Amino acid sequence: MMEPPHTDEEYVLPPLLRLPPELRTMIYEYALSSPDGYLHYRESQSNDLSPPKPVFCVLDSNNSSKTPSKRAIPDEFNQLKYVNRKLYQETAGTEVRYNTLVFESFETRRGLELSGCRNLCSFLNSCARKDWLKDIEIRATVFPIRNYGMLVDTLSDLSRSHSTIVSLSTSNPGVTIRYA
Repeated sequence: MMEPPHTDEEYVLPPLLRLPPELRTMIYEYALSSPDGYLHYRESQSNDLSPPKPVFCVLDSNNSSKTPSKRAIPDEFNQLKYVNRKLYQETAGTEVRYNTLVFESFETRRGLELSGCRNLCSFLNSCARKDWLKDIEIRATVFPIRNYGMLVDTLSDLSRSHSTIVSLSTSNPGVTIRYA
């Protein structure tokens, strides 16, 4: 004989979610702090039609240059948010509170090179909780300028990026922004 389906009232919370919120927050801080304290920004997309999604990842410790592959998109660091809805509510985006966020130049799937400043601005446009940001590092890379149009685009990009970064530091004086 089959058992009747469980109702919502019968559902028992997993042990982690039965802990007081203060303890869960301490656990999340430990679990969402990267081993070296750095999370690297990338843009991930499931197909060519969907818009890019900001993703933070950890570099492979065997990578001596500390520069991720241009085309590889490493796994997203915060996997807790995919366990269930409650963990999503409690952990989505919180990894930015506990780590230095690194924005560096990288090549997109379409072959475009994006600067660290531009990547930071792209992230800030989608970031709902800028007050959670504590520590940001922008790693500059000099791209070869192939033509005058590219030079104009690069200078225009830098101007827009810097005004966005100044706005962030004005509205959030607790954030530290470093250029490397």
